[in-house]
Amino acid sequence: MAIVEASRAPQPPPEPRMERGEDRVTTVVEITLDSAAGSRPTRISDLSMGGCFIESITNYRPGEHISFDLRTGGGEEIRFTGEVAYVLAGFGFGLKFRNLASPQVSFLRRTIELSGR
Repeated sequence: MAIVEASRAPQPPPEPRMERGEDRVTTVVEITLDSAAGSRPTRISDLSMGGCFIESITNYRPGEHISFDLRTGGGEEIRFTGEVAYVLAGFGFGLKFRNLASPQVSFLRRTIELSGR
């Protein structure tokens, strides 16, 4: 007797995990992204002390170095740099921050505190 499995709809692949030591907060922050592909406006959809998710239809490679500028609510411009940790093709990528200085750390702490975390 053969056992026949009911056919199931294909399941999407599991989402790549970015190992996080910090909590992330959902937010929308407009940024200007700088990479080898050029400079373009886009946005961040989640943020933590260790990294963020950047929405982008442009393909980047894990390990690629990316920089971006954002304006705070007070009009101050802050530059972040990081390394692409993972890519969700057609949606964006996770960026792990590198070399955070005092202005970046202060901005991240304020943003996370304001979110109630």
